[in-house]
Amino acid sequence: MASYRLSVKAEEDLTEIYTYGILQFGYSQAGRYTAGLEETLLNLAQFLYLGKESNFLYRGLREFIYKSHLIFYLIEEEGILIVRILHQSRDYKNFI
Repeated sequence: MASYRLSVKAEEDLTEIYTYGILQFGYSQAGRYTAGLEETLLNLAQFLYLGKESNFLYRGLREFIYKSHLIFYLIEEEGILIVRILHQSRDYKNFI
């Protein structure tokens, strides 16, 4: 079964997304959004090529949009490595 793993930065991103969600929208909505995001990560691990190529940043990088966030990942032998999860409004080229 394919799996995903999070980089340290992606773990921080996920925590930040959840915390921001709690502050802005409440626990329930933050939980639903984060659960949907995590389900999307599992789907990406199963269907590796759902995301489009983002080779302009670096070779092999792929991106996938989940609501208002961009998921950047690399395909590995055992699944995928989630590099970053960034809000679409950010200048993500400086954060990858």
